[in-house]
Amino acid sequence: MKLTKQKLKQIIKEELEEAYGGALGPFPGRYGQDPKKRKEHDVYRTDDELKDIGADITDLLELTERVVNHLGEIQARYGEMAHMGSYATMAQKAVQALSDKYELALDELGRSTGKGWYK
Repeated sequence: MKLTKQKLKQIIKEELEEAYGGALGPFPGRYGQDPKKRKEHDVYRTDDELKDIGADITDLLELTERVVNHLGEIQARYGEMAHMGSYATMAQKAVQALSDKYELALDELGRSTGKGWYK
């Protein structure tokens, strides 16, 4: 079988999609989460930077989940990597705490804005 450039590109594309949920398109859509399904907080309508930070935190959550899952597979293969899972889990918990705190801060900001403190 002759391997053409087109066939090689197709194989690479399929492998990337299988390994990474698709390495094409905007970053938030790469790892399986539809950007349209992201949680939209009310204050995002008034400040795009807050929305960008929320998107970045969501990306971190997705990334740490992927790392934990991939390390789980690697740890079973290589004993030298066994201790890495605990560090990845700590990072995942820290990012989750950041996400929770950010959500609370957005709620407080929404209440303050409702009182007219910010325009």
